[in-house]
Amino acid sequence: MTALAARIAQSPLGAYPNARISADLNAYRVDYWPAHQDAATPGAVIALTRAVAVAHPRTLAASAGRSYMDDYYYRIHLRPAVLNLGTLANAQSRPVEVWNAWPASAQTLTGTPLAGDAGIAVTAPAAFPVAFAPLQARTWSVAVGLDGPPNIAATLTFTFADATQTVTLPITGTRLLLWAWTPDWSNGITERLSWKTDVLQSLTGAEQRRALRLSPRVTWDFDALACGDDRARMQNTLFAGVGRHWGVPIWHDVELLTAPVAAGATALPTAGGRDYQPGSLLVLIGADSAHIEAVEVAAATNTIITLVTALQNTWAPGTRMYPARVAQMLDTPKITRETDSVLSVQVQLQSAQPMDYPAAPPTTLYRGLPVLETAPVEGGLSGGWQRVATTQDNDCGIPALIDTAGVGFASRQHAWMCAGRTAHNALRGLLYALAGRVGAVWWPSFSADFRPVAPIGAADSTLRVANVGYARLSPAASMRRDIRIELADGSALHRRIVAAIQIDAGTEQLAIDTPLGMDVPVSAVRRISYLTLARLDADDIELLHDTDADGVTECTVPLRALRDDLEAA
Repeated sequence: MTALAARIAQSPLGAYPNARISADLNAYRVDYWPAHQDAATPGAVIALTRAVAVAHPRTLAASAGRSYMDDYYYRIHLRPAVLNLGTLANAQSRPVEVWNAWPASAQTLTGTPLAGDAGIAVTAPAAFPVAFAPLQARTWSVAVGLDGPPNIAATLTFTFADATQTVTLPITGTRLLLWAWTPDWSNGITERLSWKTDVLQSLTGAEQRRALRLSPRVTWDFDALACGDDRARMQNTLFAGVGRHWGVPIWHDVELLTAPVAAGATALPTAGGRDYQPGSLLVLIGADSAHIEAVEVAAATNTIITLVTALQNTWAPGTRMYPARVAQMLDTPKITRETDSVLSVQVQLQSAQPMDYPAAPPTTLYRGLPVLETAPVEGGLSGGWQRVATTQDNDCGIPALIDTAGVGFASRQHAWMCAGRTAHNALRGLLYALAGRVGAVWWPSFSADFRPVAPIGAADSTLRVANVGYARLSPAASMRRDIRIELADGSALHRRIVAAIQIDAGTEQLAIDTPLGMDVPVSAVRRISYLTLARLDADDIELLHDTDADGVTECTVPLRALRDDLEAA
């Protein structure tokens, strides 16, 4: 046993004086400690001798407990771990941080060999070998140019003297070619929006529809003309890039710079109304195809566009500026040699990135769904009726045609001719709201289907119209019971027919669900049209841009009626 000499200071808990406690503590008047009636005086000391037992060690089998520190430290870290350049439209430089995460060990970097791409340059912060103190980080610069293979798949290796610490950085991305040749507007540009819809239709005509694409595929068809050096430049670019990704300007969204912009600028002025989106491209084109630059958009408002990287060139007023998208050629271009120095080409490019756009359905609602209020451009619009029917035919007797729905579904075209950017953007927003065959909209026939023959009072729940056989053939039938009453002042009222009777050979009376709430003389009614719930009857919609969006855009779509009684269910 071992004897240890020690002293025990008496505790003040029992109100004994303690030399280690200042007398100033008495001023705090803590209840009963130290006792306020005693002054701080030296306390008693008691000598103590205590025996300590002899230790008997033994060996235990165990394993070290791991923690987050073991998972994160004691290695070399790269940030980012993978350098994904995305779509490269211009030369870029990215920082790569190398961190020695050893808390107590220095490391030495001996080299950074690069494999897989000759168009990448790596700049070190110091000459090799590069010493890393414990927990020290250093930053490398990785510059990637447009010269090189279309698909970037390189590996940058950070080699350390301790071979176990060597790490690799994968570098991935796609180099873009820019389409710099403006279209031949004499033929316009055809833009095709392609949705994909799964439509399940029952024998009664009821439908279940679901969209299979989050956004449409967009295809641009246009002609381009090049001469002189532009012709040679176009041929060389097509030779190198038929199978590559392209940066394609949205030609109809062009605008001109109103003021000079210097190299190094990170913002551009805009008049708004164009499809600039964060993460997408913006292209500037000068006098010819040799003067072109693409930059990435960070943010866009109706007055200013903020760029991710600074401009590399100076641009004069009048420079054409476009939003752009990544696209690829669906087929090889069709080239026509006009002369020895003039070349024309037909190009079809399809988007290779999501083509989102804000959906903007009509603001007027009827029974919870939007109403299409823009009358079609008249002339040459075809239409007809569709039926849900089955045929039983044994190839011998007379075939039996069974109409399972028992009603006809109206089908006809609707055409727009949009003049100006506001009308163009409204049409595009409507098409995105309908999303091909998915969305439903109330569709007026925009025809005089009923002609009033008597004034309508504010409290009247009936309308008297010329006899057109409605009461006899389809009184209050589904897809034939809702009407749009357009007035001469441009306003419109929507009502549902609940019953119809024939008054005489020349007059019918229609009962409506609610009175109009206003007196309407016959002369104030422009027309009364059928109002039918409908959807687009195609997923592929074409927009013909005769000029840019400040000018004229044409669009014709097919529409098909829906059973409103089953659609609501």
